[in-house]
Amino acid sequence: MVQAANPITPHAELPRLRGLLAGMEYPQHREERATVSTGVVAVDRLLPHRGLRGGTLVEWIADGAGSGASVLPVVALGQLQRASGGATVVVDRGGRFYPPAASAWGVDLEQTMVIRPTSEADELWAIDQAMRCPDVAAVLAWPAKLDSFTFRRLQLAAETSGAVGLLVRPSRAQRDPTWATARLMISPLPTNTGKENELPTSWRLGVTVLKSRGLLVGKQVQLEIDHQTGTIHESATSSESRPGRLATELAHSAACEQTA
Repeated sequence: MVQAANPITPHAELPRLRGLLAGMEYPQHREERATVSTGVVAVDRLLPHRGLRGGTLVEWIADGAGSGASVLPVVALGQLQRASGGATVVVDRGGRFYPPAASAWGVDLEQTMVIRPTSEADELWAIDQAMRCPDVAAVLAWPAKLDSFTFRRLQLAAETSGAVGLLVRPSRAQRDPTWATARLMISPLPTNTGKENELPTSWRLGVTVLKSRGLLVGKQVQLEIDHQTGTIHESATSSESRPGRLATELAHSAACEQTA
């Protein structure tokens, strides 16, 4: 008499299936890649590897004008540049990259190549070629449109070269498929003001996980950029306060769209 196999409940299979899918979408590279801090510990905690792992892509989604979506990626660009000692590439079709601000935020302009393509096709081609270069530590770009095939090609290019892709994208892109290791939404928050008729004492941002290999979807931190000290730290309203470093020179939030 043949005994029936013990039934496997769907809930018991979910962890195993998640692991299989993750391995298929993001195969492990044969070499363990280094992880570099974004420059803000609170943001590091939102990422699967607690920082930026070589050979991966991270999306930074802007939630409207003045969101400051490029500030954190530019800080991260400087961190990656210093950690690797290599070059970085900025693909800036829309004219958002502002070298003086980038330098203030820690980016070595002498080790940075800025490419200003004039068409969407040239922009995607430049990102792809930069990501494939083994001498490039990181690529910063603002691609508005990425179909799944192109996105997958960029992910494979990063995996092969070991570069980190920092892709700043409009809020509508959150509905699109992604091959990034993490997709983070950056949103402006009400600022802390000083006395009446005085300028705000700090600039506040919310960072929310929209997608992550670490299954941290929905987790959020609130950050403050202090205009006086030039530091970026986790807001006291978040679960805990963890300081991070930012350059002492900060642009006003209205200038964020022409940032880094």
